[in-house]
Amino acid sequence: WDQVGKLAFGDLDISEDGRYLYVVNLYDRKLYEIDLIDPFNPQVPTLAQIKSWPIPSPCGGDNTPTGQHRPFGLKIKRGKVYCGVVCSAQNSNGDPSGGTAANMTGNIFEFDLSGKVWNNTPLVTWNWSYRDGDRPWLPWRRAWWVDSYEANGTPMITDIEFDANGNFLFGVTDRHGSQAGHTNADLCGNCCPDNIAMVGEMLQAVRDPNSAN
Repeated sequence: WDQVGKLAFGDLDISEDGRYLYVVNLYDRKLYEIDLIDPFNPQVPTLAQIKSWPIPSPCGGDNTPTGQHRPFGLKIKRGKVYCGVVCSAQNSNGDPSGGTAANMTGNIFEFDLSGKVWNNTPLVTWNWSYRDGDRPWLPWRRAWWVDSYEANGTPMITDIEFDANGNFLFGVTDRHGSQAGHTNADLCGNCCPDNIAMVGEMLQAVRDPNSAN
C-alpha cells in the first residue's frame, strides 16, 4: 500500500543513439544508466556497465512541510535527461509531515549527459494547490482513506514529453488510485466498501519563445 511510488522502478527511457538505457530507482531515488554497448545487438550488462547518480531533492525532508522527495518520470531530449520530482508532504516512515498542497511542489530537473551532472535548480517548479476546491491534490498518505468517487488524489509525475513547439508536457498520475484500486478490499481485508477512480491529468509548461534553451 504505502510502497506505491517508493519501490522498484519508475519511468525509463533510452538515449537518442539507442546505446544507453536510463531508469529511475524509486527506492534509492537515483538515476541509473545502463550501457547496452550495441543498440542493434544489446549486450547483457555487467555491473561495470551500470552507473548511477542521486536525483536532486528540492524538499526539506522529514518534519518539514514539503516532506520527502519522490522522483518518477523521465525524458531524454537533445543530450539531456529530464526528471520529474514531487515533494510529497510525507515523512520517510509514511506519516504526514505537516504540509498541505501549497507546500508540495512539482519539479523538473535537468541532467547533462555530456558532463554527467545535475542542474540542482529545477527548470520548472509549481505547487499543487491550483486544484483546491475541485478535487484537490492532497499530501501522500499511509492510512487507508476514501473521500468519494473521482475525488482527491495524491500526485506523481510519471511521464515527461515535449510537443511540436518545444513545450513540456507532464503526465500526472494519482497515487491514491494505484493504492486503492477499484472496489478493492481495505487494508484489513474488508471487501469491498469503496469505489474510487484516479484523478490524474496532463500539465503543460510553455516554452519562452525568446530563449534559445
